[in-house]
Amino acid sequence: MNTEQIPPDYVPLSVPGLPTLYGQKNGWRVWLTALPLPATSRLRGVDSLAPSKGYASDDRIAEPGEVIALFENDDGAGERPELMMTAAAQWLLAHDAAFYRAVMDAMLADLPRLRAEQEGIVLSDDAFRLPRHWDEGLVRKLVRLNSITFHPVDGAPYIGLDFRCAWDEEHGYGLMMAGIEVVESGGADSGTLSWIAARHAESRGPGYLRPACGSRFRRGAMPSVLPHCLWPAFSGEGMALRLPVRSIANMAGRLSRRQRPRGRATRFRAAVLFLALCCAPMAVWAQDSPDDRFKQGYADYNAGDYDNAREKWRPLAEAGHAKAQYGLGLMYANAQGGEKDDALAVSWLRRAAEQGEAGAQFNLGVMYANGRGVPQDDALAAQWCEKAAVQGNAEAQTMLGQMYARGHGVARRDDLALQWWRKAAAQGNAEAQYQLGDHFFDGPSTQQDGAQAMHWFALAAAQGHAEAQNNLGAIYAHGLATAPDAGKAVEWFGRAAEQGLAKAQNNLGAMYFTGTGVPQDDPLAVQWWRKAADQGNAAAQDRMGGAYLSGRGVPQDDSQAAQWLRKAADQGHAPAQDTLGTLYQQGRGVPKDESQAVLWFRRAADQGLETAQYNLAQQYDFGRGVPRSIASARDWYTKAADQGYPRAQFNLAVMYANGDDVAQDDAKAVRLMRQAATQGHRLATFSLGVMYAEGRGVARNLATAFALISVVPSPDEEMMQYRDRLATDMAPSQRDHAVQLVNKLLTTGVTEETLRRADGQ
Repeated sequence: MNTEQIPPDYVPLSVPGLPTLYGQKNGWRVWLTALPLPATSRLRGVDSLAPSKGYASDDRIAEPGEVIALFENDDGAGERPELMMTAAAQWLLAHDAAFYRAVMDAMLADLPRLRAEQEGIVLSDDAFRLPRHWDEGLVRKLVRLNSITFHPVDGAPYIGLDFRCAWDEEHGYGLMMAGIEVVESGGADSGTLSWIAARHAESRGPGYLRPACGSRFRRGAMPSVLPHCLWPAFSGEGMALRLPVRSIANMAGRLSRRQRPRGRATRFRAAVLFLALCCAPMAVWAQDSPDDRFKQGYADYNAGDYDNAREKWRPLAEAGHAKAQYGLGLMYANAQGGEKDDALAVSWLRRAAEQGEAGAQFNLGVMYANGRGVPQDDALAAQWCEKAAVQGNAEAQTMLGQMYARGHGVARRDDLALQWWRKAAAQGNAEAQYQLGDHFFDGPSTQQDGAQAMHWFALAAAQGHAEAQNNLGAIYAHGLATAPDAGKAVEWFGRAAEQGLAKAQNNLGAMYFTGTGVPQDDPLAVQWWRKAADQGNAAAQDRMGGAYLSGRGVPQDDSQAAQWLRKAADQGHAPAQDTLGTLYQQGRGVPKDESQAVLWFRRAADQGLETAQYNLAQQYDFGRGVPRSIASARDWYTKAADQGYPRAQFNLAVMYANGDDVAQDDAKAVRLMRQAATQGHRLATFSLGVMYAEGRGVARNLATAFALISVVPSPDEEMMQYRDRLATDMAPSQRDHAVQLVNKLLTTGVTEETLRRADGQ
């Protein structure tokens, strides 16, 4: 710290465990110091930006590798910062979880005052919600979940998942102050952390913070946020540094809720393994150890000096030190300080696991689940996972729930899956919260509960779980468990898309393409689709093909369209296969090739895509790329018609009306024409009118025939001439009835109800 730059009206204050603090002699009680950032800080290596002026917020006192910290008592009282502030700052320097317990103790000591003052707190927004009763368990739970922000002067511990200054990345201190979003959008290495928070808040626009909170940041005040955002952010034990790990794990292969078949295990295992082996050290080792040698090894590990960490831990591990054994196992599994050696990883993890080390038990289970260093064995994976789960390991509880949900290594039992997920979710595990949401949304029909699904997705999404954010966006987009809200859908799709989740990028592109919840913007839609397509997302590749075909957002280019469609088609994406077949059939962007058209139509048709079934029927109907076969055409028309595809319904109706390689059946023809006409099919509407005029398959009714032909979309001259001939054949009363029916159809459209009434039913 450059003490020469300390303002002259500041005097030194000695606080054990901290660099000297400098406080103002008069006025607001503000203390200033510069703290060295831990090696793991997310604020390191980011270009510095000048902080706002005010108090002593000039960053000239900070040396490289330091960050200014300001402590303030808002009422101007007191001769030193409160215990919670200094304890958090001490933790930053000592990197010792004991100081976090000091923070907790300070809060618990304040419980009587919190209870007494709770009723006097005035809330200015319905989103500011407090629990009705305070107790020690609640405080511990909320601090563990990083959902509490303590304002020391007004006595307001603002709690609640909806409180805008305490929970998620949009409204919470945790990510606002030290999360990756702040850093990547231009944080500061040596500026005040409060300045970073203020810039982040301002970037969100009006209404982001209530005035009181906003003014704290603009003043540069730091007392309220140090204990509960800097500690978890820098330690990795809270959600700020765990979020990127969870996000990468999510991207490692979790399927979307609509696409993920129950029982597919490979991607699930890879994602869990990645999460477990990357985040476990941070979460387990930040605790007291009687062995200084182990602590030194941990410090080396934390600084990325894996060789020295191994050197210090190996003798301890060989002597039976469980945590050192666990550490060596993870290092061998992750190739830290040497080549990856799964066999050695399993050996050390097993030694630690047999001593009851929960993290080692969990990771040993992961190794068995993935067949790394041992033969793949779901049963042993479940056994080791359960040993860790019963000790309260949240990741193990989550994984065990997934194994019960899928019947891997254990008998499938949804009740036990829910039980373990709930235990992990209660500890704030975002993946467990997501799994609960997914269960209630896409699980057994008897257990589906939209409100529950939305609740759990929201909790996971608030912690940055990209899949949950995407699903929450889908819920808002389609109004699946709440009223549709396109703006919120865009917001949640955007959060997941910014984390790189391909399906969310695809969804966000669709919102821009259609102008739903955002101004319509074809180029921006294509940008998001391209990001997803480059990750191999088949739906986005299909959309890229469509964009190039239509020339929306990109120059029209059939060749580029065909290339993107082929990428998606090769992944089995049925809509892309169908469109690619059409390109081959038309010779657009590819050489005309009817046999290739049939190949791609068939692949999509076999997946049940009705448009492809219709197109394949057309190929058989006209003998294009295959020998002509009316029977095969009828079969494929029937498949598409049964799914409600109007063009197939009409063509099939014509077959029955004409008796094309099938017994003539006017009644069936009329039924199919009605189905197509009610969907606005032009020729079906006209043909149905003809059937009424001729009394084929239905009682003859000239008024209904006249009315139907009068409302045919875009009628041609021949259709109008036919209608006019009907008019000359009708009696005046029939014409009056026909005019009334025309007006009715123009108002309601052609519907089954209207047709039944016209038939006198």
